[in-house]
Amino acid sequence: MPSHPEASGGLLAGMGITRQLAALDDLLRRAAKVPEIEAVVLIGSLASGAADSVSDVDAIVIVRESSFDAGRQQRHALHTASVPACWDHPTDPPSHVAAHKWIDDSGVLVEVLIATASGPLRVAEPARVVLGDPAVLTRTTRRPPITRQEMTESAHPLESAYDKLKEAVRRASLQPPTA
Repeated sequence: MPSHPEASGGLLAGMGITRQLAALDDLLRRAAKVPEIEAVVLIGSLASGAADSVSDVDAIVIVRESSFDAGRQQRHALHTASVPACWDHPTDPPSHVAAHKWIDDSGVLVEVLIATASGPLRVAEPARVVLGDPAVLTRTTRRPPITRQEMTESAHPLESAYDKLKEAVRRASLQPPTA
């Protein structure tokens, strides 16, 4: 399965996002070993080039059309067994869309949507295939960008706490140093 050179280094290098790039590299390395996975699509701030030192890693793992259940069962293979926290969002099995999230050892939140390309998955820009065939996006339904409200409506308590921490860090970084 081809990985694209701009996936974790290249275009994103030098943005102060070393932890996020390491988390993305780990995800891509692990995803390439799971036969049910057809592609990994990077979305969110990393895909747009707007990531900062507290950004999370947002990705869609596209599983082969007949392999959703098997692919979803492999979700823990996408991260180390020793991650400080991982959780799933409730899923509707017939929909062929599931969410698996974790905080890695460096404190990066990795949010992965697992889906088939032809299912009810809706992909918003920016979206960049970073592992697998770039043509996979032509088989997905497109949608307008997701609003902040949509993202927080059903957030897990860990996600909500993590978002508050990120905002506090961003606010603190804007404050002038005190003497």
